[in-house]
Amino acid sequence: MKHGFGSTGSGSSYHLSGELFNKVMDVSMVHVPYTSPGAVFTDLLGGRLQLALPGITAAAPMVKDGRLNAVAVMSGTRSEVMPDVPTTTELGQPELKSETWFGVLAPAGTRPDVIEKINGALNAALQTSEFRARLVQMGFTTMGGTPQEFVDTLAEDIEKWGEIVKFSGAQRD
Repeated sequence: MKHGFGSTGSGSSYHLSGELFNKVMDVSMVHVPYTSPGAVFTDLLGGRLQLALPGITAAAPMVKDGRLNAVAVMSGTRSEVMPDVPTTTELGQPELKSETWFGVLAPAGTRPDVIEKINGALNAALQTSEFRARLVQMGFTTMGGTPQEFVDTLAEDIEKWGEIVKFSGAQRD
């Protein structure tokens, strides 16, 4: 029997996370694309799918009420949403990370002093308990950092996910 993992469509973060799992774990699960996260969860709960790699906020309610088992968080740090769930790093697979992030971008040519001012304001906001609590409630882990650290993260992710797309054989629709 072939095992399948569900995603919200070819090229989605769910899909690429599954392909990363295939590569790192040296398995060949079949990608099963769906049109919505709800459809993925319906088939996962119904036993028609063996695995899904959804966003933590979508899965957390079903884990908390016992309908799903959380095996691991694909991250280097535990999630504040489900702090009892180990990370893939803790389970001995540090390369099995699929961390979604949000960043703030400015047009090319923006003056460095403007970028530093925006960065400083964002980092200050990330230190306030109210803002942090709201982000945690939405499933985010707050990071902050410098503009150069963000540029480095972008470059690393472009390389990593480019390799996974090639590995998967995914094509544009």
